[in-house]
Order: sequence, then C-alpha cells, then structure tokens
Amino acid sequence: MARYQSHQDMLSAYRDRWNRGLKAGKVFFIVLAVLMILAGIATFVYPLNLYTVVQAAVAAALLVHGFMQVVSFIRATGLFKDPMLVVTGVLNILLGVVLLMLPSLFTATTLSFIMGMMLIMIGAERISHASHMRYFGMTGTGVTTASGVLNVILGIVFLLAPLFSSVVLSYLVSAYLVGTGLTLLIEAVSMRRIEL
Repeated sequence: MARYQSHQDMLSAYRDRWNRGLKAGKVFFIVLAVLMILAGIATFVYPLNLYTVVQAAVAAALLVHGFMQVVSFIRATGLFKDPMLVVTGVLNILLGVVLLMLPSLFTATTLSFIMGMMLIMIGAERISHASHMRYFGMTGTGVTTASGVLNVILGIVFLLAPLFSSVVLSYLVSAYLVGTGLTLLIEAVSMRRIEL
C-alpha cells in the first residue's frame, strides 16, 4: 500500500482510475449479474440439480489437486521427494472419482445432515450463552434464547427430513442468487463517470 503524500492528488488519481476501468467494469458486473440471476432461476426450477453441480465442482477440484500432487512428487528432486504427496494425491483422485459416481441425492442428504448438526450445535451454543448472560444478571437474553431454540428446531427438521431440507436449502440459494444478481445489475447499470 502506498503511503499518503501531500503533494499527490489522490482524488484525481482515483477518478482517473475509475473512469479508465468504468466500461469494462460495467460490462463485467452486468454479465455477472445476469449469470447470477439465471443460476438462481435454474436453481429454483431444478432444486436438486444444485447438488449435482456442487458435487461435480468438488470432484473436479479433488481430481485436479490430486493430479497436481502426483506431478509435484514426480518433478521434485532428491530430498524433496515426499512420498506423502503421492499418497494424498492418489487418495484425492480416488475421492474425486467416487464423488463423481455417487448419486446427487446422496450429496443432498449428506449436506442436509451436516447442516442439521451444525444448526443444533449453534443453537446449543446460543442457549448456553444466554444462560451465562442471565447468570451474570444481564437482561434482554430472550432473543438469544429464542435464536438458540429456533436453531435447534431447524436442525432437528433438517435431520428428520433431509430431502425436504435440501430442496428448501436450494430455494434459499436460489433466492439469494436472484436477489444479489438484481442488486448487482442495478448497481452496474447506475455506474457513471466521476466528474470532479
């Protein structure tokens, strides 16, 4: 980061940099916003396909990472050849292949179980925190307790109805993508040159 120097005109430098990148930035953000909106609509129409995409992306990442670990071992010299690179590389490749072969329903239910356990743990922590606050005489702990109870209830729902929960989670992701995409689109369209 550059230090502030009083003889430099920082405002003009910022304005010039903004104006130079305005057109490319505007196009980039409009394209990104449209892609987010389309992804949100696709997730809404095909809620379980979200897990197929996530599963494929994670599998691809594992395959590439595993392959790179094996290549790193092959390219290493002498004392730097670590056999654990091959072991972890092969394991990552195998895990990536297994993940590609699993049905997406398995991924959806697994994520629902993980989310359910996380919600229960977070809820228990919130309830415990509210209890500690009450012990020390603090008031206004009702919201914290209610938040904890709500998290526990949602966690139990996620555990008891994993497929339903995964569909609901897909709809939440869809709403987030569409909402964020629309906000980004509005911001991108309203981007203007800075005139000082």
